[in-house]
Amino acid sequence: DVQVRIRAMERDKILFTPLEPEKRAHTIVGIDPGTTVGIAILDLNGKLLKLHSSRTMSQSDIIELIAEHGPPVVVASDVVPMPATVERIGRAFNAMLASEEMLSDEKIKLAKPYGYANNHERDALSAALMYYKSVKNKFLSIARKAPLWADIDTIKAEVLRGESVAKAIQSVTHIAPESRIIPPSVHVQSIQKSAAKPSDSAAAEDISDALGSAQELIESLKEKVKNQKTVIKHQHEYIEEMKIDLLKNDEEISDLSWRIKQLGNEDSIQAHVRKEVKIKDGTIRRLEKIVTDKNNKIERLEKLVKQLKSIRKMEVSGRVVPVKILDSFTRVDISRTHQKFRIKKGDVLYIKDATGGGVNAAEMIAELEVRAIIIGDADTSAALGKKEGREEKREREKKDKKRGMAVEMSHTASNHLLLRGIPVLTTSDVPVRIFDEIGTVLPAKLDEAIDGWKIFMEEIRRQRKVEEIQSLVNEYRQERIKALRR
Repeated sequence: DVQVRIRAMERDKILFTPLEPEKRAHTIVGIDPGTTVGIAILDLNGKLLKLHSSRTMSQSDIIELIAEHGPPVVVASDVVPMPATVERIGRAFNAMLASEEMLSDEKIKLAKPYGYANNHERDALSAALMYYKSVKNKFLSIARKAPLWADIDTIKAEVLRGESVAKAIQSVTHIAPESRIIPPSVHVQSIQKSAAKPSDSAAAEDISDALGSAQELIESLKEKVKNQKTVIKHQHEYIEEMKIDLLKNDEEISDLSWRIKQLGNEDSIQAHVRKEVKIKDGTIRRLEKIVTDKNNKIERLEKLVKQLKSIRKMEVSGRVVPVKILDSFTRVDISRTHQKFRIKKGDVLYIKDATGGGVNAAEMIAELEVRAIIIGDADTSAALGKKEGREEKREREKKDKKRGMAVEMSHTASNHLLLRGIPVLTTSDVPVRIFDEIGTVLPAKLDEAIDGWKIFMEEIRRQRKVEEIQSLVNEYRQERIKALRR
């Protein structure tokens, strides 16, 4: 038989075992930088601790938010190459950096089970989850190899920083992988062997030391067993809680699945119908707009054809002379009217507002070789389908004067047309009647006015010749006077 003696150890003072401060979990952080910043924080078990996005966070605010949830071991991003902002945040924590490009479908698949508010949170969460997924097998290996009482979280962090699993376990537990704890039976056997030897003072001292070592080992093992029992108890409690949560989730999933099944068919049909109706409504509106535009164009072209036919009839009949109307005396309006009605040689033009035109506009009309130009106020009563009385005419003239209607042509333009032989007549000499966009004048009035203009032109030419001769005579007189004075 073996006798075990237990004795108290005397010390100089009381030793206090310090309470271990609560350690914050190591984390994996995913960041989506930009105007709106997305931040996702996971612990090393893949649990989501924080998911946040903001447009007003500075870099220091981001660092403070991350620090509140524990020191990050890895800072991840879904952008390659990694943005400078993410690199600076990672260096602030001395954390590892990881970046990997992902397709949108892959991001949605990773982040959907956790839920997210916007695309920035989705990108940050998918970056963190993608990295966790890549190291998940390592974490399972650590869980199998590490002692139950070891700080698994710290071992995982060391492995992520580059240590092997064995070295990480050794650095945290301070137990070499090759070492083995000597069971108490070995110590008891050694004590029995020592007791069987002849007793002397040296043997007694060895036995006493062996018993002291055995006692310390027993106490250490008891403490470890106690800790392991506590850990196991907590794990059992956690498992029970998870089972309860799992049952609740299963019930909720079953209830939601039933509701979805009940509402699925009806909702999907209604949604499909609404979608089809919306598409058809859009198509109908687009086609109606096209039809309206086409009808307006047809109406304009029919009106133009009718006007052109009217002009042609008037030209053939000889009863009236058609007049093509210009709204203003500008090159743009001349080009528009020419494109619309094809101004040709011998046509008569009526200009509603002859002000503003210069030599360029006058030359453009002269190149078309028109027969005459008429300016002034035209008779628009024909366009209204009734004869204009004196009161109506007086009222119209008053309104035209009030609006400041100007019909006078500039001196430079009229002089250029005079030199090019284009008669510029007024409506007082040749009255113009307007039907929509077409005007007419009586042939006799037009011929009479053009003949009068030609007589006027001959008079102007005669006066100019007289003025030239008079100028030559005056110059000759001046030269003779100067010669006689000498």
